[in-house]
Amino acid sequence: MDSILPHDTAGWRLCLAADLLRDTGATVAHQVDSSNAFVLSTAFARQFGHRAPNTDASTSGIDFENVSESDLRSINLLGAMLYHGVNTEAGVVMRMSSVPRTAANSLGAEFAQGHEPGSLRPSEAREFLSQLSDADWGRHVPRGSDLAGSDLRDLWQVHSGSTADPGARSAIRTAEQPRSGSS
Repeated sequence: MDSILPHDTAGWRLCLAADLLRDTGATVAHQVDSSNAFVLSTAFARQFGHRAPNTDASTSGIDFENVSESDLRSINLLGAMLYHGVNTEAGVVMRMSSVPRTAANSLGAEFAQGHEPGSLRPSEAREFLSQLSDADWGRHVPRGSDLAGSDLRDLWQVHSGSTADPGARSAIRTAEQPRSGSS
């Protein structure tokens, strides 16, 4: 066995851990003199073919062996959702396609219709976005915003690099600058 614990005590520690788990269900990393629960859990998996069920390893109380594919996908997307400031997979795909954050979730929901979960691709999203009319973009302008649908589309085009019109870029820069007298 290619153990990550010292060879002379690895088997003994793993057997002790297995006995403790079987008999008491107690947390055992400290009881078998393993300074790192992750190391113990990894060695346990190599020896017995599965992770130890309760070795002080941080799992946030989630039983990953019994999590549905859908829930596991959502858990795996949490970092991307936090990074992009959205709360859906489709919103992440829209942000990856340079859609402004304020419209990413709603545009993503529209884009996701007719797609299987997990099959959303930024290249398809960009094609979808390029075919939207100003009125389509207008449906996704946040309430109370001074933007029109064409403004939101222009923002997307500039941020995605899909416009070569320097006038549009200048207009966007002007719109993004703070108004005089505002803080």
